Amino acid sequence: MEALTGASTACLTIYDMCKAVDRGMEIVDVRLLHKEGGRSGVWDRAERQAATVEAVGAAGNAPASAPVAVAPAAPTPAVPAIAFIGYQNSGKTTLVEKVIAELTRRGLRVGSLKHHGHHGFDIDVPAKDTWRHHQAGSKHVGLICATRWAEYADTREEDEMPARELLSRYNDVDVVIIEGYKTEGFDNIVVARSGVDRLRGKSSLDLVDGHTLALACNEALARQAFDAGFATRAININDARAICNLIQDHL
Repeated sequence: MEALTGASTACLTIYDMCKAVDRGMEIVDVRLLHKEGGRSGVWDRAERQAATVEAVGAAGNAPASAPVAVAPAAPTPAVPAIAFIGYQNSGKTTLVEKVIAELTRRGLRVGSLKHHGHHGFDIDVPAKDTWRHHQAGSKHVGLICATRWAEYADTREEDEMPARELLSRYNDVDVVIIEGYKTEGFDNIVVARSGVDRLRGKSSLDLVDGHTLALACNEALARQAFDAGFATRAININDARAICNLIQDHL
């Protein structure tokens, strides 16, 4: 604003001078001079940018026309996350509930994320205002009050939000407990009540990978894993405290 005021004052002053000397004179060009260290020059942003690029290119033995490389901002570190993975009816939700409660009792701020393997779900309450918004056609619904906020949005199946993109919003917790995401490469705890998934006929031990911290299971499966040569630690599926100790040690 000060620069604009100064420019206006300068133009008016030049205009008054022209009237006093010759009423036929016409102002055809007005430029602001940049004062720096007693020197003056024409303030021209394009010229200055070109000069900066040329100087940087010369310093790095690069062509003068090369664009200036701007280093990308460092990504915000993701909050630690532990995924509890296993086949359907393996006891994941029951164990996750116990783990969240125990970690919270120990003073940690815990977040959670559930991967829903089916098509569609509804977290809103039928007949409430936001539900009515969605039914009317809103594709992205938000709700805010003094102590809580929520949002949900419609996507196409092929546009499912990546788990890590959603986790980037978890900036107010110490750890996120995830239920699901068997193939996303999260540090994980494999949960299994029996050795073979009844629906798929697959062994729960097949889920153990390089990111597995422990196998939460019964004693029979623990012996089976040991006999099969698995080095992964086995913890009783009902021992939430031992599992939380493992998580805290890992963190």
